[in-house]
Amino acid sequence: MKKILITIMVLGLVLTGCQSTSKENDKLSVVTSFYPLYSLANIIGGDHVEVVSVLPVGAEAHSFEPSAKDRVKIENADVFIYHGAGFESWTDSVVKSLKGDKIETVEVSKAVQLRSNEDDHDDHDDHDHEGHDHGSFDPHTWLSPNNARLEARMIADSFIKKDSEHAQDYEANYQKFSTEIDSLIAEYTEAFANVKTRTMVVDHLAFGYLAADFNLEQKPIAKGIVSEEPTPKQIEEAIEFIKTNDIKTIYLDAFNAKKVVDVVVKETGVSIHELSTLETVSQEEYDKGVTYLDKMEENLKSLKEGLNE
Repeated sequence: MKKILITIMVLGLVLTGCQSTSKENDKLSVVTSFYPLYSLANIIGGDHVEVVSVLPVGAEAHSFEPSAKDRVKIENADVFIYHGAGFESWTDSVVKSLKGDKIETVEVSKAVQLRSNEDDHDDHDDHDHEGHDHGSFDPHTWLSPNNARLEARMIADSFIKKDSEHAQDYEANYQKFSTEIDSLIAEYTEAFANVKTRTMVVDHLAFGYLAADFNLEQKPIAKGIVSEEPTPKQIEEAIEFIKTNDIKTIYLDAFNAKKVVDVVVKETGVSIHELSTLETVSQEEYDKGVTYLDKMEENLKSLKEGLNE
């Protein structure tokens, strides 16, 4: 009997120790809807968070629909971070289905001033966006460095609310990121001070926030705010614009089909530079841990080269 009691006491101590260790190593479970938010959550959360993105690497963000398994991941998370403003077609229904107050939902687009879709259209014709309804606003807010800072602030506040024990670390990570954003903005401002042209010819309307920040103009080949094949009329208009304005470069996201603009290149002789919307990354970039800041630096290099040709 005495041996049994001793055994029970030892097991109790072992189990208590295991529970204590598990608690100490417990991380905030964070699910994000796509890559920029995945990156920002990791930057702000550091070692205290476990972040996953429901959007598979290399997938098209606008048309993505989560699986039942993805929805379970979201339901079991401590924090679910999504963009909103019509960018994802599925998040509203998922958020409405969440029950209880265990999960903190963060709609980062609420942190910024949204731009109207019409701000970058040459006309007010209706445009077919392949069934993707983005409402009245351009959803690509994160391509403005200052917007990314505001969204990171919102993410930091949500982490602090859910895990106050590590509030100082979250705040310190945010402040470091904010300082890095200041440096990034200074780099962009200096790079565009004396460029040969301030017009970016892009494959679709995704860079309005970036253009507005740095007094640039985006001229899309396709008029939609999702990547789509331009109409013959749009191609003809793009060719005329490029020739009339002596444009030397057009910008294309790496995940968009190059053949979409082949005819433009053939007719005008322009070069192609990559300009990422950051909506997704390659498997290699994901494995290397490429961050939001890394991708924005790559975009800066590409823009600086192209706008000076």
